[in-house]
Amino acid sequence: MTGSEAELGDEGGGGLQVGAAIGEVADERELEAGAQEQAGDRLQVGVRGDPAEALFGAQVVGEPVVGAVRATGVRRIVSVDAAGRVSDPGDGLLMRTVAKPLVRRILRANFDDLAEAERVLRASDLDWTLISPPRLTDNGHRPYRTVLDHGIRAGRTLSRADVADAMLNSVTTPAHIHHRVSVAY
Repeated sequence: MTGSEAELGDEGGGGLQVGAAIGEVADERELEAGAQEQAGDRLQVGVRGDPAEALFGAQVVGEPVVGAVRATGVRRIVSVDAAGRVSDPGDGLLMRTVAKPLVRRILRANFDDLAEAERVLRASDLDWTLISPPRLTDNGHRPYRTVLDHGIRAGRTLSRADVADAMLNSVTTPAHIHHRVSVAY
């Protein structure tokens, strides 16, 4: 694995030290080595490159990641989910009965994998948080809403920059541990 480190100031993370290690996400030993290279008690795992070729859910946050996190003593893990995968009281009637069932049918394989990733995290002894954004955009940062354990009514979009901001904020927010955090405008 190759690594780098940066400090995020007030724009995201509140001075949080963040390390990056690049390697094969499905290889528990490589993940463990990369996590040990990084200072601190947190590991964030994601994908880079073409989003159409990206891995999803359990392929990214599955047993290899949970195993690497345990082996290195890291306790905190924040993972991105998808708001479209779950219907709950935060959804309006049309969203719950038409839009989300349609999206779930189209993205079934991805959503099944995200559900497995959630199962793996919930079954672990880690301090996990799921960040659950709606449709992603390439817009810049702006104020967004957060709600624990159910969707945000009329929350239809969020920028990728604000997903990253929400992840970094959740890392240092104890109230988010063992919760799904819905984020949207």
